[in-house]
Amino acid sequence: MGLTGATGTNGTNGTNGTDANSTCLTCHSTAAMTLKEAQYDLSDKGTRTARSGKYCARCHSTEGFQEITTMGTFNVTNEMLNGTKIGCAACHKHSGFDFGTDPASKILRTTSPVFGNYDNYNMTTNAYEAAKSYNYGTVNNLCANCHQIRGNTVVTYTDPNNPRTPSTTAVKYTALPYFPIANAGSINENWLVSYRTGTNFSIHEGANQPDYLISRGGYEYTGKTYTRKTAHSADECTTCHFNAYDAATKVGGHTMKVNLKDAKCTSCHDLAVKIPATLATINAKLIELGDLLAARKVFKKTASTSSSALNGFTYAAQPSHDFLGTLLPTTASAPTTYAMTLTTTNLPSATTGLLVYNNVVTWTTDTDFANRIGRQWKYGELGAAFNWTYVNSVADAANKGIHNPTYAMELLQTSIDYLKAN
Repeated sequence: MGLTGATGTNGTNGTNGTDANSTCLTCHSTAAMTLKEAQYDLSDKGTRTARSGKYCARCHSTEGFQEITTMGTFNVTNEMLNGTKIGCAACHKHSGFDFGTDPASKILRTTSPVFGNYDNYNMTTNAYEAAKSYNYGTVNNLCANCHQIRGNTVVTYTDPNNPRTPSTTAVKYTALPYFPIANAGSINENWLVSYRTGTNFSIHEGANQPDYLISRGGYEYTGKTYTRKTAHSADECTTCHFNAYDAATKVGGHTMKVNLKDAKCTSCHDLAVKIPATLATINAKLIELGDLLAARKVFKKTASTSSSALNGFTYAAQPSHDFLGTLLPTTASAPTTYAMTLTTTNLPSATTGLLVYNNVVTWTTDTDFANRIGRQWKYGELGAAFNWTYVNSVADAANKGIHNPTYAMELLQTSIDYLKAN
């Protein structure tokens, strides 16, 4: 052994660090974790299984969400065959223990502004590009990564059985949200648009709640005024969806199901009365707008006993043109007039084992000619159809404008006003 070194100087006395027991155990005690996990198991996310598809895993698996938020990508690289359902580690991380400085940034996976899947896709290059971002607020940015209108998945369809000629060129698929969301107040609402078979609105199950909070994302008519700030526009998603837990009814807390009897809510509202009344008002406007669109043959109105029906009817957009851009006639003209369906043929590659995404166009003789409009849509009609879908994105209370009934009613009313005036 060598010689003992010289004695070092004493260190400077400092203050004690933060007590880990008092800091970490606020959330990570066994009792707290057990309670949160039990609540989460009751949530919509807690009861869903993972989805491995390249365009689904980003929001339907823990690993997929981690990848897109870490890498800043719009979709995961490949299928996630071993992905697990959304769990704690999807939304939560620990980047440090100095929680006093910025708790949200230390414990949440991301709080950065969000690049929307639906308006960052370049239709010319067929690729995503991070061009537009939106800041919904710290916690809301985390939620808005998934709770947004879905972007493009498959952008080209093949057509091996087209009964017409020519049939050699594949046709680019278009997602409708790119039209109305592009409106910056300079659109002429009487411009003409071909609404082709195969085009769709792609709202994706009401995933526009963060947009509702800040009153954006709908088609806004030139010269019309829309309310940007409401009583709840500055709230965080957690204000309502993580409010006080009620053990008797199993709502609130990490169930993410709003506890309608939380004292913070009932101090202003009797939600058990207010929500049904608000929905009835919105549904009445949806029916009024849907009927106007159906009268123009922009929509098709069909009697239905479905739980999503409005006053016994469903509404669906009617294409003005076929998949290749040919105007659909309003009288029978077989065998030259064809409708089409899309058949998904996503099959594993024989070499990689990963899914190869493709849709096949199947043509059949058109029997719905009497419901065709026989002309191009006006851009304002397209906006009205989009607004109907934006508000009615799914037929439950959580997504039908409840997050901002003021904005929802303004979108519906300005759409109605346009149709009546044009």
